[in-house]
Amino acid sequence: MKTSSTFTLLLASALTAVAHTSAPINYQMRLTDGNGQPMSGSVNVSIGVYTNTFGSSPLYTESVGSQVANNGILSFQFGADSNFPPVLAHPEVYLEVSIDGAPLAPRQRLVAVPYAIQAASVKGSIILENNTDPSPAPGSIRWNGDAFEGYNGSQWTMLTAPNPYFLQTIADQTINEDESTVPLGFEFSDPDTPVDDLTITVTSEPDLADFVVNGTGSNRNLVVTPFTDVTDPLWINVRVSDGDNSKTDKFLLTINSINDRPTISPIGDQVTQSGQSTVPVYFSIGDVETASSNLVVTATSTNLTLMHPTNSFTLGGTDNLRTLILSPLAGQVGTDLITVTVDDGDLTTNEVFTLTVNNTAPIFTSYPSPSQLNLSYSFPNSSASFSYSITTSDEEGHPRTLSAVTKPPELTLSTSGGNGTLSGALSQGNYPVTLKVEDSYGDSTTQSFIIQVDN
Repeated sequence: MKTSSTFTLLLASALTAVAHTSAPINYQMRLTDGNGQPMSGSVNVSIGVYTNTFGSSPLYTESVGSQVANNGILSFQFGADSNFPPVLAHPEVYLEVSIDGAPLAPRQRLVAVPYAIQAASVKGSIILENNTDPSPAPGSIRWNGDAFEGYNGSQWTMLTAPNPYFLQTIADQTINEDESTVPLGFEFSDPDTPVDDLTITVTSEPDLADFVVNGTGSNRNLVVTPFTDVTDPLWINVRVSDGDNSKTDKFLLTINSINDRPTISPIGDQVTQSGQSTVPVYFSIGDVETASSNLVVTATSTNLTLMHPTNSFTLGGTDNLRTLILSPLAGQVGTDLITVTVDDGDLTTNEVFTLTVNNTAPIFTSYPSPSQLNLSYSFPNSSASFSYSITTSDEEGHPRTLSAVTKPPELTLSTSGGNGTLSGALSQGNYPVTLKVEDSYGDSTTQSFIIQVDN
């Protein structure tokens, strides 16, 4: 059965005005069921006295035992035990009442109050809650939830300094981890202070949330954003103050723990040459709930012509520091989108980057010998014969084209599959030659030399 305490009154008759004594304390509260209806009957009561509104170890606990609630009013005494400490010697103490083993929230602050040994007579009634009686007796006193009022026979008038009070409070809330609440409306007022002059302060216990208050006048709304990864329940305190007096509303924010996605650090774009592996690529991973050693890392490609689905990826490292080596297929060039995925068994996170595999230019594998470059002839000849067999290669095996950038017209270049022969008869003089081999990707290499002919 759900119960709640909707009105609490500390009776000071047994408390005395001396906070450092250990006198018993009389306590009265209103007890309602989950539908807000007053409860009647026997309930088992126990109490604890604490220095904080949430958590902490109790200064004192006591099993009060079976008590009878009458139309929602439950009165009992605690602290008659000789072991009852002077709890009010502490700056702040809070009482937690448990009904049939279920603690009621929030805890209520205990304070020492003065009292009269002898009181003057009161004409009329003392009403502890707002009363709807249209004709109370003159001289009646009531508590309106904010201040005491007296009835003079025609109207109620304020007897004590008024305090701010809440017209609408915020009920307990539940959200998921790493989320914010919806705007939570609340309303307040003050009998003698304009609402725009009141100060609103919002805090949490423990201090693990941010707050945004919006709205104007007496109608406001509150958005609560717990810090990242916070899952413990928070008590949210909404305090309204006029500078002298204040009123605080408290509600419980329950946060459902959810599985966070694993994380992976950014990986920059990578470049390598055809037929060559990249250097190790370092990156880090993590997860709030899962140990890094239990996270699974995989890598995939979108260009299976360039990368083998398994053999082109070498993953290494341990715990949160991992490595990846990329090995393009032999003879292939181009670009690819590489996706590295970290998996905690439920959720995944991807990091995507570009791999560029550049083509390797073809090369000459031959060069004319000194004897070919230094020719001579003697009478009756007027020229010397030149012949150079040219060979080239391409690491990727791409088709090649051999051409002459510069050559004397007397020489002829014949080619076949990237190879060829440069030949002809040259008379006396110096003849510069530049040859070029180019592959099907447009990458090329040149070879230059000078042929010298003497007589």
